[in-house]
Amino acid sequence: MAKVRLVSARPLGRANLPMVDGVVAAMRPADPLLCLRPAAIAGAARRFVDRFPGDVLYAVKCNPEPRVLRALWAGGVRHFDCASLAEVGLVRKLLPAAELHFMHPVKSRPAIREAFHRYGVTDFALDSADELAKILQETVPVGLVGDPPTLGLFLRLALPKGAAVYDLSGKFGAPFEEAVDLLRAARPHAARLGVSFHVGSQCLDPGAYARAMALAGQAIALRGRRRHRRCRRRLSRRLSRYDTAAARRLHRRDRVRFVCSPREGRAVGRARSGAGRRRRVGRRAGAAAPRRHALCQ
Repeated sequence: MAKVRLVSARPLGRANLPMVDGVVAAMRPADPLLCLRPAAIAGAARRFVDRFPGDVLYAVKCNPEPRVLRALWAGGVRHFDCASLAEVGLVRKLLPAAELHFMHPVKSRPAIREAFHRYGVTDFALDSADELAKILQETVPVGLVGDPPTLGLFLRLALPKGAAVYDLSGKFGAPFEEAVDLLRAARPHAARLGVSFHVGSQCLDPGAYARAMALAGQAIALRGRRRHRRCRRRLSRRLSRYDTAAARRLHRRDRVRFVCSPREGRAVGRARSGAGRRRRVGRRAGAAAPRRHALCQ
């Protein structure tokens, strides 16, 4: 198999941007040649970070090349969405101060255990009672069960089949009725409790995001105690009208903090209620269009 050569067409801080055709003409490579523009990556990340009302979280599996990850860090990205233990280890070694999130909804016990105890990961996604049990058993020592929770638990919600080119509605995610019960089961163990969803790759229907946000908001409204439901219903109504302006209003009025990940999109967000409980709302968004979202309380 031919070895792919990687060339940085524009190192960070360098003003001249050579054309790829010029690089190929000068090098005349016999093997595949991959050209990166770190300054362009850092610039795109910086624009995204500056414009999104919250934290930006990069999906590592999109491109785990170390030069790409360093460029994103230079552009202000501090949160990284990891789908495997290998990605967790890569980012922790390369960027020790990064905040890591293990967002694959199905993980092995050794992966959960090592991510938590060795790499300090505390945010995990799940879509079943079995996955919740695995996470709790592998992260919370028996002698510390009564201590305040440290985990961020994000329930992946199954969505109706949509118009995405690559539909993922049948691959991961808990049905709505199960999702509400899982949120209730996870609440006592979570410092940050959330609902995530994925509208599919290359989604061509912008309305899919609003419908998914509304469904996640309904799950949040139904999972709480009756005396808290008025607040959650208000949040659900606001999420059903979600857009950038609404995100800023949620952040300002409801103290909701958004986190998103530029790929073809995911977002996660956080907030604190007046009573001091953590609440999370979020949405995944990216260079093309958002595709996985999260809403958390």
